[in-house]
Amino acid sequence: MTTTITARIDSEKKREAEAIFNDIGMTLSGAINVFINEVVMYQGIPFQLRRRSSAANSIEAIMDETDAYCRTHHERLTHDEVFGHAREIANAGRRVRA
Repeated sequence: MTTTITARIDSEKKREAEAIFNDIGMTLSGAINVFINEVVMYQGIPFQLRRRSSAANSIEAIMDETDAYCRTHHERLTHDEVFGHAREIANAGRRVRA
């Protein structure tokens, strides 16, 4: 048996999400089903919820993760490799460990 869920979300965010899901072969409805299934399986939100950090904290977190990356690569890294890694973190829009 299925049911219908109604939710209010920003229309631009919905369009962006639909485009992303489309690129990976999913529908918005399918993605919501995956989320609900994960909530049931984990008995809670399946990811960590955090307060959005300020720009300064974000930069510091990117620097910290880049520093950790450099420490785990024993070979000598070029300037371009180090800053390329930092750019990847920033461009990915992922939350980095602070």
